[in-house]
Amino acid sequence: MPQDDEQLTPVPDTPLWPLKGVEISGLFGSSEPLMIDLDSGGTILTGQNGSGKTTIMKAVHFAAAGRFAELAQLPISKLTLTFGEEAGEKFSVTSGDSGDITVEDSNGHSWPVPVAAAGQPDRAAHARMRAAEARSRPEREHFLQIAAEESESADDDAPTWVKNFRENFKTTFVSTRRLESERPKTREEAMFEIRNLAAHVGAWEETPRLLKVDDIAEDIGVRIRRELAQEANKSRAEEKGLPEKIVKAVEAGYSGDGLSVEVTQLKGEVDELANALAGVGVLPVEEASLAHTEETDKPVLLAIREVYKQRKERLETLTPFSKRLELFLNFMNRDRFTGKRVELRTDVGVAVILPDGEEIELGKLSSGEQQLMVLAHELLFDTASHSVVLIDEPELSLHVSWLRGLMAAFLDIGTSRDLQFLVATHAPAVVAEFRENEFSLDELAT
Repeated sequence: MPQDDEQLTPVPDTPLWPLKGVEISGLFGSSEPLMIDLDSGGTILTGQNGSGKTTIMKAVHFAAAGRFAELAQLPISKLTLTFGEEAGEKFSVTSGDSGDITVEDSNGHSWPVPVAAAGQPDRAAHARMRAAEARSRPEREHFLQIAAEESESADDDAPTWVKNFRENFKTTFVSTRRLESERPKTREEAMFEIRNLAAHVGAWEETPRLLKVDDIAEDIGVRIRRELAQEANKSRAEEKGLPEKIVKAVEAGYSGDGLSVEVTQLKGEVDELANALAGVGVLPVEEASLAHTEETDKPVLLAIREVYKQRKERLETLTPFSKRLELFLNFMNRDRFTGKRVELRTDVGVAVILPDGEEIELGKLSSGEQQLMVLAHELLFDTASHSVVLIDEPELSLHVSWLRGLMAAFLDIGTSRDLQFLVATHAPAVVAEFRENEFSLDELAT
């Protein structure tokens, strides 16, 4: 059997993606293996409560994260994952009756997870849970540090091929608790609760809540400002060379009568880019256009052409980011936010506007509207490309009319960002247009 060696197990040049198949043995004690062939775009798991939908997704997620001890606690005996368009690469985790855990791959490698390493992910998971329940930032940071140390300690024992697997197979698990903020309460928020409790014994007031949508708005605002700052720094550096470019262009001259047409075309391209960026909140509308006339002298036109060319290059650096913002807005505003409009701004990140022009606090949105925002942000900003996205019950708090087209919206985002979906649902409307992508666990039980 091959030994763990860097030459035998190089890090692949491409991710382990897409996931082609999931095979699970011993699900809830079943003697028959469960084999799921996955669509490269998305697969929908359906079935009654307790049929194993969430268990399957957790198993995939735990394997990707190297959380083998947590995987072994699930009601399965073996998980095998198959990757690639030709389904050649395999990775499996087996848990024995005595608590032993073995990890294997299709290259003949095998790793019996040491007892210490098997236990450490449990302690890391416990620390992550304590961090989520922390009442103060220092307390949360304390438990996150413990979780990181436990995970690093366990990782030290893993052979290179296991580390490579974890590095190259990425998942995002969107749980049913997705509205809960991961941000800890600030000291001021915690002190508000303490003062409130002391002053209102028997008459408890509502304390500041930590909402995921507030975190999302803050995150998007930070991302927009960071992109603009990076673009501004690049712009300042390039502007130093602009006068020299203009001088060279004027000295070289321009033969023919097409200069005005060329400048006009460049202006149109710049305006199109700028308007697109203004439309998603990256640029102020008043900065989205430059001006010139057909009567402008040729030397001046040559100078304007160089300015347009440089501005086009600058705006193009923001285009990939703006495309994600555009997808976010389309997802939110597509016949879902009835009577409201979602906007993106550099100051607050996300703003929701009522028909009378007033803004509504994000915390006052319905739970369904908040669910949509969390899903869109998770897919577009918190998930790496070439990941498998595991979504548990996307229909939570959503009206049936909102569910129509939801899977199509996921797949649109997946196409643009190279994502693959594994979705568990009870909602017929989610499955309606994608019956060929459905895998029913109920049919296996009959």
